[in-house]
Formats: sequence, C-alpha cells, structure tokens
Amino acid sequence: MKKWIVPLILVLTVAVTYALPDRGQARSELQQINAEIEAVRAKQAQAKKRAEEAKNTIVQLENQRQLVQAELAQLQVEIEEAGAEKARIQKEIMESEIELDIAQQEKEMAEERIRLRDEKLQSRLRLMYTNGSVSYLEVLFSATSFTDFLDRYQSLQSLVDQDKQMLDANRYDLALIMEKEQQIKALLTQQTADYERVAELEMILVAKEKEREVQIASLNANIEHEEGVSEQMSQEAAELANRQAELLAKQKQLINFNSGGNLAYPLEKWYPITSGYGTRVDPITGKKGASHYGIDFGAPSGTNIVAAHKGTVTIAGWVNGYGYTVVIDDGGGIRTWYCHMTTGSIKVEVGQVVDTGEVLGKVGSTGRSTGPHLHFGVQKNGSWVNPADYLSL
Repeated sequence: MKKWIVPLILVLTVAVTYALPDRGQARSELQQINAEIEAVRAKQAQAKKRAEEAKNTIVQLENQRQLVQAELAQLQVEIEEAGAEKARIQKEIMESEIELDIAQQEKEMAEERIRLRDEKLQSRLRLMYTNGSVSYLEVLFSATSFTDFLDRYQSLQSLVDQDKQMLDANRYDLALIMEKEQQIKALLTQQTADYERVAELEMILVAKEKEREVQIASLNANIEHEEGVSEQMSQEAAELANRQAELLAKQKQLINFNSGGNLAYPLEKWYPITSGYGTRVDPITGKKGASHYGIDFGAPSGTNIVAAHKGTVTIAGWVNGYGYTVVIDDGGGIRTWYCHMTTGSIKVEVGQVVDTGEVLGKVGSTGRSTGPHLHFGVQKNGSWVNPADYLSL
C-alpha cells in the first residue's frame, strides 16, 4: 500500500499544479488590464471634455445665429422701406416729367402767341409809319374836324397800346412758364438724385441680406456638426463605460486570483509591496528593529482602497500613527486595517456592513507616513499576523 501512495501523491500534486493558472502570467495580464483601464478613463475624460466643448459651442453658435437672424429681419424691413421709398420717388419723377412736358407745351404756345402778337404789332406800326403814301400824319390830317382828328389819334393809340399790353402780358406769362420749367427741372434733378441714392442703399441692404443668409447657413452647418460631435461623444462614452465595466470585472477576478488566500487584494489595481511585515528600519527615525505590523503597498495618492472581505466597519476615522483608517471585522476573529487614507476620502461609517471589493477610501499619506501608500494590517483574534499569509502574495 505504501509503495503506491507516494507516487499517487506526486501525480496528484503535479496534476493540481498544472491545473492552476500561472500566477505570473495572470499578474502580467492584470498589469495590461490596469493600463487599458487607465487608457479607457483617459478617453472617457477626453470624450466628456469634447462633449462639454460641443455643448458650449452649440450655445454660442445658437446665440450668434439669433443675433444674425435679428439683423436679417431688420435688413428685410429696411429693404422693404427702401423699395417703397424708391417707388414713391419713381411716381414723383413721373409726375414731374408730365408737368415738365405740360410746361414745355405751354412755353411753346406762349412763345407762339408772343410771336403772333409781335408780328401784328410790327405790322400795325409799319402800316402807321411806313405803309406807302399813307403815313401816320396823313391818317390824322385826313380828319374832317379836330374832333375827328382826336378820335383818329386816340383809336390808333389805343390799338397800339392794346397790342403792347397783350405783348407784355404774353411775355410775362412766358417768364412765369420758364420759371416753372426751371423749378420742375431742378425738382426732377433732385428726385433723380434721391432715386439713385435710395436704389444704391437698397443694393447695399440686399448685399448685407445675402451676407447674413450666408452667415446663418454657415452657423446652421456648424451647429449641425457640433450636435453630431455631441452625439458621437455620447455613443463613445457609452461604449467606453461598457468596456470599463468589462475590464473592471476581469480586473477583480485577476486580483482575487492573485491574492490566492482568504482575503481579496485591498486595492483596485496591482501595486508592488514597498515594505513587508516584521522588523525593519523605521522610515522616519531611522531606528533599526522597528516593528511593522502590516504590509505597505506603494500605490499613488488617490487610488481606491477596497474591502478585502465582507464584514462590519468598526473604525472609520483618525487613529494615532495610522492617520485616517478603516477597520473591518468579519465576525469570525479576523480584522483588517486600511491606513493612511487621504483626508476626507473615507466612504464608509462605523456599523456599516461592506462587501468584498467595496470602496472604503483613497490612498494617502496621513498619520505617521513618509509618502502615499496603503498600510494593510490583519489581526486574528486580536493579535497582529502577517497579511501575506492571508493574501498568499
């Protein structure tokens, strides 16, 4: 019987050894997962930042679009007013042109009347003074009496005066018509200038209208782009969150595997041991043979510290020498200590029941410490024991 027992034990030992995963390979994989988690978190931060930037940009673009739309609406009102003004001036120009045509016709008619009256007057004078043998004196001296002479003289004089008065009246009318013509021409010149000015203003306003329309189109395109970026960042954030959850789950499995003992690894990532359990040189005083009742993990400040087992929180606050500390009692004689936490980072309260892997606080350097690290201690039935025996590091 004894001959086959030893070989059987050896075979079983070898079989169990080969059945277990390689711890070094698992730690390497854990390091890769830790690195990927960091990369995912960095991408999450970038996605969140870009999403916030897109949101802020959209707000700015929408405010700018509202301003441009208000300017466009004002320009459209001014364009309508300019069009109405131009139409009004155009009507006035047409009316002035009609009045000018009438004035020119009246001028021509007056000139014709003056010409005819002048010819008549000149003819009468020629008859009176130079018409053959009949002269002005002959007409007068042919009178039969002095009374007849006076009548003849007064008649001739009346005819001449009448012709002169009518000629003067015609000339006066012509002067008024010519003055009115000049006034109409001046008004027409001013109206034409006003029309050109309003037409030029209308062209400027229309050009500005086109510019605002182009600006609004550009702003709409930019807003659409930023909305697309925001949506893309939301999708990316969701994908990153899913990936992070997968990595954290795998990280927890590997950490628990690497701990190998009754207790889980007390940090969210794998970090090296910087000081083991037992005697050492005191890092503060430099004294040799100082007792160290725990294991120090060289984790950076802010790293999450997690519960190594399920239990009840018995301490959650300041402990002399240990700084901000959390202690968990499993109710079966095992207590775990998590020391030197960052001020204000403790997440649990005394009396609270926590599960394995639940976040207790963050790595710090409070209390008697020379730098950020986690001091992890284990008590069994009130006595300090080597945590490595329970973590199987």
